[in-house]
Amino acid sequence: MSKENTNIPYTYLIGWTSLNKFYYGVRYSKNCNPSDLWKTYFTSSKYVKQFRENFGEPDIIKVRRRFETKEQAFYWEYKVMRRMNVVKSDKWLNKNTGGKEFNNLEFFDNMTEDEKKKYSLKLSKSAKVRFDKMSYDEKIIYAEKHKKIALIPENRERNSASLKLYWETISIEDKQKFIENCTLATQKSKEKRQSVLKQYNDNLSIEEREERKQRCIEVENRPEKMVKRKALSSNVEYINNLSKQAIERYKDVDFKESWLSVTQSEEVNKKRSESVRKAYENKDVIDNHKNAVSSIESRTKLSESSKKKFNDPEFRKAFDERMRNEDYKKKQSEMMKAKCSDPDYIELMKERARKGIETRRRNKELKNQQAQS
Repeated sequence: MSKENTNIPYTYLIGWTSLNKFYYGVRYSKNCNPSDLWKTYFTSSKYVKQFRENFGEPDIIKVRRRFETKEQAFYWEYKVMRRMNVVKSDKWLNKNTGGKEFNNLEFFDNMTEDEKKKYSLKLSKSAKVRFDKMSYDEKIIYAEKHKKIALIPENRERNSASLKLYWETISIEDKQKFIENCTLATQKSKEKRQSVLKQYNDNLSIEEREERKQRCIEVENRPEKMVKRKALSSNVEYINNLSKQAIERYKDVDFKESWLSVTQSEEVNKKRSESVRKAYENKDVIDNHKNAVSSIESRTKLSESSKKKFNDPEFRKAFDERMRNEDYKKKQSEMMKAKCSDPDYIELMKERARKGIETRRRNKELKNQQAQS
């Protein structure tokens, strides 16, 4: 056997489930191999040895992860034990009496920043290699699992507390650099994600694409997602925060120009009109839309929003300029001609006119009655 096969550093977990006691360890000595676990190697902990003598063999004996170097294995053990807070937990045997920190954690704390960066870099590279080898479904499961871990209240509190502490200690220049790096990293990850998805979609057949699309729709229409979406849409604080953020962002001239160039482009308008056409092929959508538009609540909201807009001098100025624009006038006249050639539209307009006349007549009668009384 070659040295490459025999010397494999690894982390492992052993446990007594009936007693709710566990031990998480690492092995990185010369010629170590995962096949040695609980055959020739029984951990180096005196607490585990004592526990075995008192309660017998553990029912959980697992090799958790293999590594290329001992530094990777050592750093991973440190990371896991910190994350699980094993020093302060009674169910772990990885601690000394009196609740003192581990010797290996103290050793890691004494390392220089460069050494820590090197270890974390090596570990992230090996994790990336593993992630790239996964299938699409395995990646989704992996992402869901880590999302659940991140959303645990204890983990979120710990992460936010450590970030606050870091933020208080750094200078203003470092804060600016940190924000720039975060925005750059977000942009890069977004671009990478888009390119990966595009590449993945290009390799799929038409049937596979339709299947994936259907799966995405099913995920979006899950009851828990719908409930969450409904709760957010009815949450006044959430909506107000969103609107404040949008207003602040819209004050930026560069952002405003880029936003308008994207939203008012021909491609976007075409896509929007196509999606509306497709939606209006469904009779339920048409009925729901008519009911929503004709409701008193919707009409009052529209009138309030239009009043707010027209009170803004900038909007009024832009509106007047657009109305004077010859191209806009031509487009509007063409649209009206197309609409007037449709008999259904003419019927609808006649119905609206009748309703308007009836409403005005009723209002006049009410005024006369009030005047007489």
